[in-house]
Amino acid sequence: MEQEEYTKEEINWSYIEFVDNQDVLDLIEKDLAPSTDEVTHQTKPRVLGIMKLLFSIQMVVFG
Repeated sequence: MEQEEYTKEEINWSYIEFVDNQDVLDLIEKDLAPSTDEVTHQTKPRVLGIMKLLFSIQMVVFG
């Protein structure tokens, strides 16, 4: 892994803890990706449409 190379090359680094959000990624991929495709494949996507999509994603993820 990269961490071993960093240590060998004496590169200063520190481990960063993060929350596993695989459930959120799966939800977006399964349920919301088609909606995203519809908006982004329009010839001239509207900012408002994209903002509404992002808001709906936020509501699904965070309630």
